[in-house]
Amino acid sequence: MEEDFQLFLDEVTKLARKTQKATAEVELSVQTLKQNASDIEGYSKNSNELITDIENMIVDFQQRIKNLSSNTKQIQQDSLDIVYSIFIVLIKLDHLLFRANGYKAVLLDDNILSFSDHHNCKAW
Repeated sequence: MEEDFQLFLDEVTKLARKTQKATAEVELSVQTLKQNASDIEGYSKNSNELITDIENMIVDFQQRIKNLSSNTKQIQQDSLDIVYSIFIVLIKLDHLLFRANGYKAVLLDDNILSFSDHHNCKAW
């Protein structure tokens, strides 16, 4: 019976060692899982920061596009105003030339000098 008890004790000891080894392996696996979870959390935080930075860049880009569009419209209006101003100056110069030719014709008594009419105005 002592022999049976010794055999039983040996089996219990082997089982305890296997259990201790399995517990150590499980503990190592749990530590690895914790480390992996910690790494994933760090990556997640970095990704969130990166996404926030990208969102801010997109908002800034959209604002710049809106400003560019507004500036383009203002430049377009300014250009049109300049075209109208140049046209008015051209009309005034044409009128001055018309008057100068009229005075020249009167002073030189030139009946042959031809004048442009409102259909042949240089501004039109």
